[in-house]
Amino acid sequence: MSSAIPASEKRLKMSPTVLRKGKLKIMVFSRDHNPPHVHVYDAEKQVTIKLKPVQVMENSGFNSRKLGQVLEIIEEHQALLLAAWEELNGQEE
Repeated sequence: MSSAIPASEKRLKMSPTVLRKGKLKIMVFSRDHNPPHVHVYDAEKQVTIKLKPVQVMENSGFNSRKLGQVLEIIEEHQALLLAAWEELNGQEE
């Protein structure tokens, strides 16, 4: 089960959670550094994933199987996540 918050909604600016997929919480923070990326959380685990191209920047706790699933989710929702990044941080420089 997933729920997406369209980047056009103003509440996106108040809440950095852009997508939930099961126990995963996928977040974009405003005033964050380039390159465009998301932070994915599951309990005590966290991974930072670059959006163009989709690749792991930093991983803390996800095993390779779960990390592969996370990357598939990010690829599936890449357009939404990039739109959220641009809404909160502007275009990539």
